[in-house]
Amino acid sequence: MVWPSAGSTMMATLTTGSLVTSELPEVASETVNEVTVAVSATRPTKVKPSRAKMLTGLGIPVVVHVSLAEVCSASSSATWTTDIPAEGGLNYGTVSLSGATPNTVPENAVGTSHSVTFAIAAGTNYKIILVNNEIAGSSFYWPRPWPIEGDANMDCRVNILDLIFIRNKLNQAVGTGDNWKADVNEDTRINILDLIFVRNKLNTQCP
Repeated sequence: MVWPSAGSTMMATLTTGSLVTSELPEVASETVNEVTVAVSATRPTKVKPSRAKMLTGLGIPVVVHVSLAEVCSASSSATWTTDIPAEGGLNYGTVSLSGATPNTVPENAVGTSHSVTFAIAAGTNYKIILVNNEIAGSSFYWPRPWPIEGDANMDCRVNILDLIFIRNKLNQAVGTGDNWKADVNEDTRINILDLIFVRNKLNTQCP
């Protein structure tokens, strides 16, 4: 019997009354590793879809019939409707120059009629964003529709840009388009009185 030399692999074959051995070239470890990697790479990997993808896959909801009401001095409720089933929610924060809405109130339910209750402080104006299927809608302000008084163009600053905005809306119907923003004194008319109102608030801004 001859033992294999170093660096080779022994293959043994058992025959009647004897053991026959032969030598085979050693397979390089690098080759083995390459094959292993190649095989592993072809195995499909199952990835569980994220919740965001699952919800957005339902479509982009159209929001209508938005209503907000004060429940008590410490809380308010928001209700709205979507054209397709959606999981709703609300992001909000006190009006600020940064425009942040750090508070989130999830609905934790899927449907077309939505309702959430959120905490408020008396005498405070809020920026609110409705969220449906994790898609944020346009922001708005409540209970006052402007961030601060006199801010007709709603950029959190009262300056000449607000005067120009109102000038371009003078004598137009308040109920048309975004004309309501120019009626800063809320008398259902857009006239010189709105310009005077803004003049008296010039150089103020959101906190």
